[in-house]
Amino acid sequence: MPPDSTDARLVRAYATEGSETAFRALVGRHVDLVFATALRQVGDAGMAEEITQNVFVTLARKAARLGGHETLAGWLHRAAILEAKARIRKELRRVRREEIAGRLATLHSEGASSLEALLPLLDEALLGLRESDRLALLHRFFEDRSLRDVGHALGVDEDAARKRVSRALDRLTVFFRDRGFAVPTGTASASFFAHAAQPAPASLAATAASAGLASGSSATGLNLLFFHVMTMTKTQTAAVFVLLVTLPLGLQWQTQAKIQRALTEASTQLAAMRQENTDFETLLQQSRAALAQVQTDKAQAEMRQAELGPREATATLPAVYQWDDASNRARVPKDLLKQARFQSMETTDGRLTEQIKELLQMTGQEALRTEAALRRFLADFRTVEAASLKQVPPHASELRGRSEEDVRVFEAPDLSEDYRQLRESFQAALRLSLGEGRVELFNHGLRGWLPSEDQSDGVIGTQVLFAYQKRVQFIRPGVGSDNLRWAIQVQFTGGSASTGVSYSPPEPYRSLISDWLELERLLQLEKQRQSSATPLNPQQ
Repeated sequence: MPPDSTDARLVRAYATEGSETAFRALVGRHVDLVFATALRQVGDAGMAEEITQNVFVTLARKAARLGGHETLAGWLHRAAILEAKARIRKELRRVRREEIAGRLATLHSEGASSLEALLPLLDEALLGLRESDRLALLHRFFEDRSLRDVGHALGVDEDAARKRVSRALDRLTVFFRDRGFAVPTGTASASFFAHAAQPAPASLAATAASAGLASGSSATGLNLLFFHVMTMTKTQTAAVFVLLVTLPLGLQWQTQAKIQRALTEASTQLAAMRQENTDFETLLQQSRAALAQVQTDKAQAEMRQAELGPREATATLPAVYQWDDASNRARVPKDLLKQARFQSMETTDGRLTEQIKELLQMTGQEALRTEAALRRFLADFRTVEAASLKQVPPHASELRGRSEEDVRVFEAPDLSEDYRQLRESFQAALRLSLGEGRVELFNHGLRGWLPSEDQSDGVIGTQVLFAYQKRVQFIRPGVGSDNLRWAIQVQFTGGSASTGVSYSPPEPYRSLISDWLELERLLQLEKQRQSSATPLNPQQ
């Protein structure tokens, strides 16, 4: 049997066409159900009427989403319960629970059961049923439909509807018995629901329909406002009228504020446009003056060319420029400079020599920038080197009869890639400061201090950076020598090279042998003291 689709048709007619007749029909079909449910929850007829109106307002607003429901009884029952619970204040709920608890305690003490005492728990029992069973009871008893109509609404025959109603009543009886009520089978029957189903006041259907239509999609905002005004108290009405008086003033103030802001922005834009126009006029005048000057210069050049034309044929070539032999400078080929031996760096800390400054004719600023780039390059590499150093036991060939306490050896891995990257940054800084031509000569003067791009030529004692894998050996100063000695052995592709170093060790080595450096200083001071204390020979 096809399900009853009357509710669905009415909802769709209202949602899609705005049919007030369809909505009023929906309210008439279900207003008693909603009112009775609300009354059971709140126990107050006035509040139940208000809840009923709110439920149908919600129905009007959600009509578009409820078009797929074949029957609205279940949805309206749940909505009425939720709305009632939302409207009951905390104190009212507490008082209601105390009253119900007192009545239940009285019934338990008397060992009796009353249909009226079961009413507060009826909606809780209904919500605990399956949806099909709950709808069967709502249609049968709250909407007073015949078993045939109930079956038609649920999509079953009359006999199946009777069984479903009977099964639902049995489950309600079990619900009440589980909560301590000694109720006989069949208690939850038509007589019981007669107490629960309270008809709504005659005027409530019209009021609820008006409320729903006023808030629905087919109602205007003005209709909804009128409806709420009609149902307001005197205090609420007075507040609304105060709002209606002050609202236009507020809107007028906001409009004036917007107009003032627009005028201010327009004035600002106008001032900016005027300034741009003034700047354009000034630029135009300058361009005209420049054009006039160009035309004048062109005319003068043409006159000069006309004057010099006859002389061009008889003009003689100027004499070949001769270098002044008395000058302290001389011109030499650049290839010859590459073969000359000169130093770009004077000390291990990156200070430039006066020779390279003079040779490359550096300005003061160029010299400062070059020295800064060089020192930054040295410091960056030594930072990388310090992070890689580790102390290792000396070899027998490094001891040469000394004790291990007198020899310290450190190893560092191959840092060629780090050196290459730092050197590229250093060369870029040099090119910015000196230009391509002078950078080549400057690098030529660094060959004695820094490894070249091709390090296969080994090492020399004046180098301050060693990028390949290396062992660094230090010998403690002692008797017979107050100087700390150190040497470096470098492993590179194709072989190795060792050299003694002629200058004091730089960072990061100094922090590793700081005690020996202090010992060296003390020995040299003692040697100077003894030298100054030696008496002179009278015969000298």
